[in-house]
Amino acid sequence: MNTDYSISQQIYTLEEIGQTGHINGIAFRYKNGFSGTRSIEVYIQHTTKETFTTATDSWESMTNQVYDGDITISGTTDEWISLTFSKTFEYTGGNILICVDDNTGTWVVAPTFK
Repeated sequence: MNTDYSISQQIYTLEEIGQTGHINGIAFRYKNGFSGTRSIEVYIQHTTKETFTTATDSWESMTNQVYDGDITISGTTDEWISLTFSKTFEYTGGNILICVDDNTGTWVVAPTFK
């Protein structure tokens, strides 16, 4: 896939997160060998969703931005990229939705995050 911009959302459960409390950052495992700098925004919020069930049920509006900045990817396969949020998210349990919005605006073979 080739892209100038991309957006993705993931749902995480209490079982995956492990405990309630302050979330000050996140880490993504980068998979495919691209190197360079990308300009991203990260949003996080509580959600009642457990899954995205269809192609038309694959998006929720996000307003709680916790990160806006650049990430530098070295090109190493299985590299972990850690981000420190600009504001703390108070996780009280249940499911959360995390949105990563890549606004770089330049063509690239899409980075793959897991």
